[in-house]
Amino acid sequence: MKSSRLWLAFLAALLAGLAISGAVAAYTFAREVVVAESGQDERLSDVTDNCNRAEWLVVWQVDTGGGDTDLRGRRARSIPGFEWLGDAFVIAAGIEPERAARVAYNPLDDDFLVVYERKLLSGDVDVLGQRVAGWPGGGDSGPDLRGSPFAIGASVGQETTPVVAFLPATQQFLVTYELNDDIRGRRVARYHMGTNGGETLGPTFIVAADPFHAEGTPTVIASDQQAYFLVAYTYEFTQDEFDVRAQRVKGSSTPGNELLASAFDIANTTGDETQPDLAYSQNWHALLAVWTATAAGNSDVQGLWLDENIRSGNPAMGPAFDVSANPMANETQSQATSDPTTGNTAVTMIVEPAPGATTRLGLVWVQPDPLALNHILAPRFTFPERPFLVTTPRLSLCPNQPGLLIGYSARFGFPPDYEYDAQLLAGSQWAVPMPLVQR
Repeated sequence: MKSSRLWLAFLAALLAGLAISGAVAAYTFAREVVVAESGQDERLSDVTDNCNRAEWLVVWQVDTGGGDTDLRGRRARSIPGFEWLGDAFVIAAGIEPERAARVAYNPLDDDFLVVYERKLLSGDVDVLGQRVAGWPGGGDSGPDLRGSPFAIGASVGQETTPVVAFLPATQQFLVTYELNDDIRGRRVARYHMGTNGGETLGPTFIVAADPFHAEGTPTVIASDQQAYFLVAYTYEFTQDEFDVRAQRVKGSSTPGNELLASAFDIANTTGDETQPDLAYSQNWHALLAVWTATAAGNSDVQGLWLDENIRSGNPAMGPAFDVSANPMANETQSQATSDPTTGNTAVTMIVEPAPGATTRLGLVWVQPDPLALNHILAPRFTFPERPFLVTTPRLSLCPNQPGLLIGYSARFGFPPDYEYDAQLLAGSQWAVPMPLVQR
């Protein structure tokens, strides 16, 4: 009863605030969905939409004991309301830990490519890939998987933090990852259409490798209209000072000449810029870069629009701007997405309202017009506090469909004995403002 009164009070305050501000586009409705809470550690890895079917693939990692982790997946849809499609299934479950998965969807074949780390018993870490069918029962290696795991980055070095994007114009995936403080890339073909009938196209190649500066935490997105990939990454300008840089990669393989023009700066102030992410706005022929900016002990989320038509030099469309910058709160781990049909653009993030407070999810709607005078369409909405800390947000929406999904890991307990569950907030980008609905 007390909980119900609190939620009614929250709703009244929210509606009053919206009436005053006129912010009718704010997305604040969400249903809490538990992905996995078996008692083992389950951490959300990624959420990716299946554009053909207005569905999603949710991927998470499970601690199976003894230091081993496996990857699992489950499909869901949002029309008419959120529901699971079939049961959870195994994506990778070897005797060595599989972890840190990211996913991209291929609409040409209606399948997903899951890329992930595998930590070998020797201590080496490699990057592997596994295809997942876009619909239940559509696999050829059992009902869910297509083919077998295959190596993408496998050397004596440490290949970590893989990310992946698919470019329909060239029918190729690009996987980028860290290798000993550099950024490497490798192309993956459509199923069995790679070199010599395999899965990859050509060897690995260097995306960024400054001998005097470390590069890490890459993110990648495809520029559909101009048919290239954009890779953003953290660049250690000086010891303990980090910037965000970007490098275009050609849409199709050109052995020995994979890069398009030179790297350029996205953010390079005297503070720290880290944790980059990218979104593609097809409507406006632009890409949105977001990152965490830290100065004087406070972290904010900033953004910059990039003109995809500019294929060399710095394509910035004006100066960087604050996506969310509360001087009391720390805002970090931003993730961005854009609806290619409507142009709706959203950024989710982790919000620590005050130092030491319980972390929560935040969501900002960005003005889709990159040349607008005010870049923020609706200011940050912070979801209500929950009885756990929130980490690793992932944001996905279905083009020209109402569904919007935020995945995250819920962290319970006290160090060093944290317990993790994988969870979702499922809602609509077209919803009438309403409070979060607890399960």
